[in-house]
Amino acid sequence: MERAHAAFIPLLIILIRSAWKKPTIPVMPLSSVVAMFNTVVIQHFSFANAFNAIVNKFDIPVLPKGFNLGPAAKGVTSLLNRGGMESMMTLLIAFCTLSFAGVLSAFGALNKIVESLLKISKSTGSLIVVTLLTGILTISTTCNGQVSLLLPGELLRPAYIRRGLHPCNLGRSIEDSGTIFEPILPWTAAGAYMAATLGVPTLSYMPWATLCWTGVIFATIWGYTGIGIRKLTPDEQKTMLAELDKEKEA
Repeated sequence: MERAHAAFIPLLIILIRSAWKKPTIPVMPLSSVVAMFNTVVIQHFSFANAFNAIVNKFDIPVLPKGFNLGPAAKGVTSLLNRGGMESMMTLLIAFCTLSFAGVLSAFGALNKIVESLLKISKSTGSLIVVTLLTGILTISTTCNGQVSLLLPGELLRPAYIRRGLHPCNLGRSIEDSGTIFEPILPWTAAGAYMAATLGVPTLSYMPWATLCWTGVIFATIWGYTGIGIRKLTPDEQKTMLAELDKEKEA
């Protein structure tokens, strides 16, 4: 009975912390550590087998002697003999890149680079190029598409508004240099996922993924020619500038 009660503790940790709306990242490792403790101390697994189950996969033969699954053996075996972290490598890459992006954001490393680029950006075309470079830099260093959308957007939005350019131009340029560009970089989450799924190395399919790299070229052309560049009306600019001031105060 004690073993059965202990088995529910990791689940209760997740449910209770979720009900309290606590951050996911600290909760999941805590639940995993408690589950591993139960496995080694209460269910008498070896530490090596417990760690191997986390990294590779759980395997029924590692169950301690005398551990009888009873009539549920077949169903339990099918449920439990699954992959570990190794089978979720793409997810792990995304997790690591998000952590790395958080460090970059906290230290303000990207902010300094963007500020330096904006100083030499005088025209609409050069601002678009700065946006493209920021997007490529962000996706190259953080390896995560979500971060490459959010971070440059927050950093560059004020510059667009102050120059009378609608933020939709910023959104399009970020897409061209972040979301669309990501699959042709081998070390990003999207690049790793597509290479693993298609069975084709990223650099092998890159020349044929024309949408991924021509977006940057056309975005630069639109920036310097003014084609498709939407400007803010005086009223729109005034309203957005007021919103920026409120955000600073907050």
